[in-house]
Amino acid sequence: MCMLETFFFIIGLNSTLYLFFSALNIVKSILSSNNLSAYGKGSWALITGCTDGIGEGFTETLAKQGFNIIQVSRNPEKLKNQAQDLKAKYGIKVKSICKDFSQCSKDPVTFFNDIFFQTKDLDVSLLINNIGATSNTIKKSFAEVGIDNLTNLITLNLFPIVFLTRIYLPEMNKRTHKSGIINLSSVLADLRLKFNIPYGASKNFDKYFTISIQAENDRKSKVDILCLQPGYVDTVAVRKYKPTILVINRFECAESAMKCLGNVQVTNGHPKHLLMSIIGKIASLGINYLRKN
Repeated sequence: MCMLETFFFIIGLNSTLYLFFSALNIVKSILSSNNLSAYGKGSWALITGCTDGIGEGFTETLAKQGFNIIQVSRNPEKLKNQAQDLKAKYGIKVKSICKDFSQCSKDPVTFFNDIFFQTKDLDVSLLINNIGATSNTIKKSFAEVGIDNLTNLITLNLFPIVFLTRIYLPEMNKRTHKSGIINLSSVLADLRLKFNIPYGASKNFDKYFTISIQAENDRKSKVDILCLQPGYVDTVAVRKYKPTILVINRFECAESAMKCLGNVQVTNGHPKHLLMSIIGKIASLGINYLRKN
């Protein structure tokens, strides 16, 4: 076999394996199911950015499954109202921690240690790192993005995932039952777009960080770690962009993610978002090819 034939053989084999494992991951994501009782009956789920959007979807979904809820968000009134609602509907316990994550980069050690201090006596089985900044930079080049906007994106999309995973992962490894961590990335993390660079890059970091932690995590570990890359979810933050028919609601997003936890490592979750990811990747490749040629 000559050098050129060898080269094309390796390229073809690599592409075939990539497509095979990608297809396998999609099938597993669609067919997955998860017995949430394995994480410990009566344990606690900590959700950041829990009073709106996807975070609210996770909060309601897990409360419905009987998990006690630690809700961490910045609006005390929303925390109070949601806590009362969850207790009345599901008969669970709720602990509210009022934190403005936009301030966490000023003194991250004190900020995140305070969250842990307030939960150290609770059996935290699930950590949903949902808090993050959506982007208003879609129609701006990187040079046009304001420094304040850039700082906010980095602070909200990077600091909470890194620090909370670092704090709670060792504690979860001490538990008798299984535990789970879900880190929110985005379908945009995999797309190479001309605009929206800061948001896509920060969400790409979230994905890389999560799969790196998965690789480091001992195979015998009882902690399931999932990177969730949703597409459009029907929330106030995305309605102004007039999402397509591939939009889902916040409860569908959370429910599909919980089914995938422990079964796959990276997923878009809901089948609509899996399809959105495929379309987006193909479109992104085409656009970038035409731009360079």
